[in-house]
Amino acid sequence: RLIHPEDLALHFSLREARETSIPLTQARADFDRRFIRTTLIRNCFNVSKAAEDLSISRAALYRLIKRLGLDFTKMKGEHTNV
Repeated sequence: RLIHPEDLALHFSLREARETSIPLTQARADFDRRFIRTTLIRNCFNVSKAAEDLSISRAALYRLIKRLGLDFTKMKGEHTNV
């Protein structure tokens, strides 16, 4: 069976994809922000556990949070009931 775009549950059309262009570095940073944020939420903002899930050191995770401009305090405040 051939896989068609609608099988992939894409949230945008192929036309929109062609019209949307961002630099690869920006796309990677956006992905990293979402991935790290999700990992922190999943681990109740326990940085050590999140770093372990990501297979990086705690210090490396803190550096990524800073480099990507993530507001750790704000994120934690938004999800205190998680």
